Amino acid sequence: MDPTFFEGYTIKHKLGSGGYGDIFSVKSRNEKKLYALKTEHLDSPNRVMKNEIRMLKQLPDLPIFPKIIKSGKTSGLNYFVMPLYGPSLSIIRHNLEGGSFSLPTLLYVAKETFTIIEILHQQGIVHCDVKPSNFLLNQVEYGGLVLIDFGLSSKFIDSNHNHITNQNSNGFRGTMKYASINVHKMIEPTRRDDIISWFYSIIELFKGKLPWKDVQDSNLSMSCKASISIEKLCSGLPRQMKIIWEKIKDLEFDEEPDYNGIRIELDEAISENGINLPFELDWESHNQIIKQLSPHPELFDKECYQNYMSKESNKKKSCFIY
Repeated sequence: MDPTFFEGYTIKHKLGSGGYGDIFSVKSRNEKKLYALKTEHLDSPNRVMKNEIRMLKQLPDLPIFPKIIKSGKTSGLNYFVMPLYGPSLSIIRHNLEGGSFSLPTLLYVAKETFTIIEILHQQGIVHCDVKPSNFLLNQVEYGGLVLIDFGLSSKFIDSNHNHITNQNSNGFRGTMKYASINVHKMIEPTRRDDIISWFYSIIELFKGKLPWKDVQDSNLSMSCKASISIEKLCSGLPRQMKIIWEKIKDLEFDEEPDYNGIRIELDEAISENGINLPFELDWESHNQIIKQLSPHPELFDKECYQNYMSKESNKKKSCFIY
């Protein structure tokens, strides 16, 4: 790949790399806007980009999901271009004092991320890798969150509009730290597993870590998750989190999660803890820290951001959450 130019874009920085490929910040030669370029080598043993693009094309045009600006194959690479989002909830948490979110911000994040997952499930798709690093700030469109990284995602509704049948998965899918016990057992992920990964993510964002964070062995990680008490896991959190756990821990393979019931519990947690809207989110009150991490630091200038968002709000309103 040319180190400077690629398919009409100027490469600015390498943002990351992994088992599936690399991601770069790029600038359009025509618009001078920043985008994210995701690449995958054609000889990679773990090619998932074709599946990711297929999934993204099935999602509704909402700011909670990435938009494909351009995609194709060239120079031994699969690639696609999308808006440049970020930073992620994981990066924000690591850069906050104490390494965790305040309770008001946590409950805001819990409700918004949960709603994003619910809307995804309404499309018949499960994400299969729900975690804080896959939820990014969407400053380029509406100021909320966007869910990324659909390479491992799959349909749980078949061509006849029926739920898929219970089956073994083709290997472990997801990230071990956030995986449900079902996924550890190599059972095909369904809606219940996304919700359990969401639950573990919320615990981590508040406490700063999960009890099994350093465990690398799948069986040991599964054992830790099975043996820990919900009282210990949810200590310090609103009582509603234990109620939510009771709603999700024993879901059947094809059972629909109680989305409305979970949302009611989150609303009760907000009300019971005296959280009044509007309030300043942690990444707003720590403006300068997060500004350094953002691909769009100019949007942290208050006047610039307000002008920008007032224009964007005329294009598309947030469909949720409060």
